[in-house]
Amino acid sequence: MGDRTVNPHRLLVVTVATCVILLFLSGTVSSQGSNFFGYSYGEDISLSSLFADSVSISTSDFSNREPCVFRGELKLHNDKWHIGTCTMCICNNGTMDCDIISCVTAKCSNPVKIDGECCPLCHYRVFAETFDWELTGENPIPGQETPVSIDIDVTFRDDTRDLEGDDLWSVSLFGSSDPLGDGPRFGEVGQILNDVEGSTDITNGDPLDLDGIETEFEFGTIGCIDDVNYICMEFTKGDAPDPEFTLIVEGGRGDVSRDSLVVCKPQACQSRVVFTDLEATLISPDIIVENTDNTDTTVKLKATTDKLLTTTVAGEDLWQVKTFFSTNTNGRGIRVNEQPQILTAVQDDQTLNTGENLAFNEMDFQVDLSGLICDEVPFMCFELAKNPAASIDYTFETQPVQDPFVECVSMEDVCKGVVFTELEWSREIPEDHVPGIDSPIFIETSVDVEPYSREVTGVDLWQVSVFASRDMLGNERRDPIYSDVLTPIDAATTLPQGGPLTFPTLETPPFDVDKMGCGEFRYLCVEFQKGDNPIPDFTYETISGEDTIVKCHPEDCAGM
Repeated sequence: MGDRTVNPHRLLVVTVATCVILLFLSGTVSSQGSNFFGYSYGEDISLSSLFADSVSISTSDFSNREPCVFRGELKLHNDKWHIGTCTMCICNNGTMDCDIISCVTAKCSNPVKIDGECCPLCHYRVFAETFDWELTGENPIPGQETPVSIDIDVTFRDDTRDLEGDDLWSVSLFGSSDPLGDGPRFGEVGQILNDVEGSTDITNGDPLDLDGIETEFEFGTIGCIDDVNYICMEFTKGDAPDPEFTLIVEGGRGDVSRDSLVVCKPQACQSRVVFTDLEATLISPDIIVENTDNTDTTVKLKATTDKLLTTTVAGEDLWQVKTFFSTNTNGRGIRVNEQPQILTAVQDDQTLNTGENLAFNEMDFQVDLSGLICDEVPFMCFELAKNPAASIDYTFETQPVQDPFVECVSMEDVCKGVVFTELEWSREIPEDHVPGIDSPIFIETSVDVEPYSREVTGVDLWQVSVFASRDMLGNERRDPIYSDVLTPIDAATTLPQGGPLTFPTLETPPFDVDKMGCGEFRYLCVEFQKGDNPIPDFTYETISGEDTIVKCHPEDCAGM
């Protein structure tokens, strides 16, 4: 004979069956637990009835989630079933656990035992089959109870008796994280029916239709907060119905309690905002200096809403406003020095009411332009978005679609580097000058700047020209013309913050100083400007808007 593979589960069943047979050789076995294979206390079990009814096998040695076998039928872990009318069993990892149902005292004077029911029931029996509902509400507001209107429909089995009385029905309304309504109930309204609605009569075979039920409920919160995504209603009999009756639910929820019908429906967050335009206005300061940090800044931001599509949005951590610098007027591309949130906690929680625009009148933050010049940050931009940490999951939209929702303001008239205002100079001819011989002149120069001007350090920063002119504005230049009289050391002179920039002694090349003031050499002029290739670069302006500052002094002719 060849090798045979032994199934350990089959071996276990044979072993258990063998043990049970040995027990029965002595006669009859009486169950000593709450039940034995589904039989009640003290009930005699014969060998034939035992194997006809149940076998329970524990095979936890072979896996973590073992099935059970009941009356030849495989039951999976956590499966539930009834034995008779009063015993409910569950398969628990290969072990069959059974409990006897505890009966609650019927709320009537003469309860009767009914076939198929474990517990005595009141004489009046109502068999509810289906339950459905519709809920509507306008302008739902998260976190607040708002008016809702509800229609309900309950159908009954044809053999349900006519019922007339008071406080017959109860309908509760609540939010839930579970599609069956199990677990904690959010914002529950225990009874939404008024006295008249709760006392509505039913006629055999006709449904119970109640329309226009009015109550208040946190309709706007459901679907907007974590783990509360269902609106549920539970239909049952009233707390103190007169006359007393038994409500039997066909296919009701749960294996034991069959006295209510619960219907849950998924609910998306009803809060929605649709923005159509974004406008940013710089309130202060008037000047932001490049290469500086911690500049206190205030901006007003207004977001226009579509009044027909936008609902009230209320909660915590609702909004996010980012600020950054960009080289593009639409904020596209690389974002420079982005700040992810400039709203205060109060602004972040600001409620948007129906029919209103969203406005942050004063957003206070600090601007950092360290290591940056104005040409690198021509636009200050603001992005309005839904805060990722919003306490409600509202809908944020823009029409037309703008993703991201950004508005930028120009920094052209705001960002400044150095603004030169005035040039002053004086000249000296060497005391040992010999008439008829070319000689240099020495010039002391000072250039004033606006007080907010930044400090500038580096090389090749400045350029100073000296020339003769026929007019006092320096427009009619004449020889000699010296395009730059600065040495490399002079050109690297540091401009302190707020100025002035000074050159104590500038020396021109030698020229015929005896012609100064004579002929077309009426004026001696000094011209100041930014160097051609400064390192590092900086933003340079003059108060006049010209590229240079020119100052001319009249000269007397030595021959006259």
